[in-house]
This record gives sequence, C-alpha cells and structure tokens, in this order.
Amino acid sequence: MRRDILDGKTSNWSASAYAVSIDWPWYFNLQTIKFIANHTATWAATLAVSGKTAKAIKKFNDQALVSWDIEAGQIILVSYNEADWVFELLSDTASGLNWPTWATWATWAT
Repeated sequence: MRRDILDGKTSNWSASAYAVSIDWPWYFNLQTIKFIANHTATWAATLAVSGKTAKAIKKFNDQALVSWDIEAGQIILVSYNEADWVFELLSDTASGLNWPTWATWATWAT
C-alpha cells in the first residue's frame, strides 16, 4: 500500500465535520489523505482522522471553506500542513470557486 496517499474510504459524521479511519497512528507534515465526502459542507469544515483531534480544512492555504466547497459523493484530497495544524484542500471545490474570478483577472491585467 502506498504511504504517500492514505485512503480513508468514505467519511462519516455530519454538518461540516468529516471523520475517516486510516491505518496510520499520527498526523505528519504533508500527509495526504483521500476520502469520499458523505455529505455537503455547509460552512467551514473539519476532518478527524482515526479518532484524533479534528483539524480545520482550509483552501488556498488559509481560507475557510464555504457552503458547497465540498459536495456529497465528491472525492476529497487533503494534505496535512504541520506548520498551521490544518488540512489543506487539494481537490477542486465543488462550488467551482477555486479559480480567480474574471474581475480579479481584470484587476491583475491593469
């Protein structure tokens, strides 16, 4: 089994709290975990792995997730950021807002 991406199968819990079980006893920097979301996130989300303390899931390094960033049935890939004690979302967001808006591009172009 590959140890660079740990398979958490399908998550459980509800609201915007996700929990998965893997066969690894601790968090380590850049630990990457994939799982299938069992529900849609309705606000900032957390992930608990194998009964450990839940950690926030962030996008773009430091931004909290918003409604519909994670959708039920979506394959989620996160990586643990040891410096900030958070999971960073590597998957595209279900809301489709992972790319700068046209207004942002226009601002950069000027």
